[in-house]
Amino acid sequence: MPTAATSYRPYCTAPQYLLRFGAAEATMLLQDEERTLEEPWLRAIVHEQSDVLAELSADELAATDAALARLNQGLRSCALYIDGYLRRGAVLLPLTDAQREQTDLETCNAELTRCWLMDDADNATELAEKRCDKQRKWLTDISTRKVQLFPDQSTASASVGLTRRGIGRSELDWENYP
Repeated sequence: MPTAATSYRPYCTAPQYLLRFGAAEATMLLQDEERTLEEPWLRAIVHEQSDVLAELSADELAATDAALARLNQGLRSCALYIDGYLRRGAVLLPLTDAQREQTDLETCNAELTRCWLMDDADNATELAEKRCDKQRKWLTDISTRKVQLFPDQSTASASVGLTRRGIGRSELDWENYP
């Protein structure tokens, strides 16, 4: 099993997060109290643009590294939070790439990370909190097996412990039965 610190892969990556919410919003959420982070620097470090990073001073590079580390920490923390719900819903982890493609976990991871980054009253919004509540409800429904994580999940696994009623298959030829 992968460890959270080294090989754990969140459902949403930093570039996907920036694409979803924009570098301007991400910069606003990741800035420290001195407001030393700038949007082009964040874009450069996330997209590994070494030419832009080479022009930064040591302090600017440190602020940019800290912002990226905080974003990645949020993505990992929220992905581990998601995994807790998935385990309760009897989902076998880690998911394969094909399984990840079938789900909406990237969106869930991004939305929860966005709330995680909105850790003070200056950044928190009611709309963002409602979006997070929607994702938490979806995860709760998965954990209680009200909804299926995978659209093509077999009915056998969804009906464990339930009683089936009806006529079973037989070898009798019903078409020619008198």
